[in-house]
Amino acid sequence: MADKLIELIQSFGFTDKETEAFITILEEGPITVQEIVEQSDISRRHTYNAIDNLQQYNFVVVNEYLTPATVEPAPPQKVYQQVQHLGDQLYEQLESRYRRSYHEQADVKVLKSRSTVTRTIRDMVSSARRRVGISIPLQFLPVVHEQLVDAVDRNVATMLLLTDFEEDQTDLDAPITDAADVIRYRDDPGLILLAVDRESALVAPPEITNSQGQRSALYSSQPHLESVAFTTLMEYEWQMGEEFHVASPRGLPTTYSNVRKAVIDATLYMNDEVSLVAEVEARPVDNSDTVETITGDVVRVGQRLISPITTDIPYQSCLYIDTGDEVVTAGGVNATLEDHRALSIKLDAAPSNSLDSDG
Repeated sequence: MADKLIELIQSFGFTDKETEAFITILEEGPITVQEIVEQSDISRRHTYNAIDNLQQYNFVVVNEYLTPATVEPAPPQKVYQQVQHLGDQLYEQLESRYRRSYHEQADVKVLKSRSTVTRTIRDMVSSARRRVGISIPLQFLPVVHEQLVDAVDRNVATMLLLTDFEEDQTDLDAPITDAADVIRYRDDPGLILLAVDRESALVAPPEITNSQGQRSALYSSQPHLESVAFTTLMEYEWQMGEEFHVASPRGLPTTYSNVRKAVIDATLYMNDEVSLVAEVEARPVDNSDTVETITGDVVRVGQRLISPITTDIPYQSCLYIDTGDEVVTAGGVNATLEDHRALSIKLDAAPSNSLDSDG
């Protein structure tokens, strides 16, 4: 019964901490914040955030006129009315948008010519705002080199895997190392894979880059297919490649709006035994309406982009920051496993390890 109740509560979008807080309030309320903290595994900060969200959806009642204030579960009828109201709103939104839903759009296309594939790859890279993961044959690099360089300059985290790689063929018209933040290579041929932001993906056989190739490519603007392509590239193809190039870290102090760029630079500095401090503007994962400032020592980096890989968790790109009270994690704007979603990250050398000191 308890497991079913938890499942039902979380089906409305409440996090694990919010659900645990609600169950505690339901079983013990009226109850104070301190009592919730003592009877659960939730910190005081997360307890206040959980109560705010539960109150917003009329699941609890806060008795602020008492000292200390107490929290109690809302009457079941009131909760039911709120759930029914949310259901009605959802239905109205679905009904109004269904006629223009992605089911009626050409969000998966078959590309049948080399010129169309080339144009689509260029357009996709040019439209990138946050990240590009791309795998292409070495000889195809000059075709999209300009767009990749522009993406790096626009602060897009760019990961490039070069396949069919031969050292004696690296003297191309376009330089290799400025085409991505991180470049890996493989000697054997491989699929052409391109995943941009969380929006679009392209998959093609390597033969399509040949002017005589007759194979087709697939393009999709469905986010879940982009996720599949990005996973295939970064968690399989990428991990089997050899590291060819990593862009030098920016000078300190510097501020990042892209967590992957911050994580790469932090890894490089920490590999050189440079101690770092971070100041991060971020939203808690379980309370997206709040912006907090996190400061502290960077004690660890979780990433699978450059050597040495420091986490076994797929996709993870995050900083572990010791605030003095606890170690918290800050990931990207779509983070789900970390404590916070970073909006901006400022990295600097720790005072005892300043880069411009005389030693």
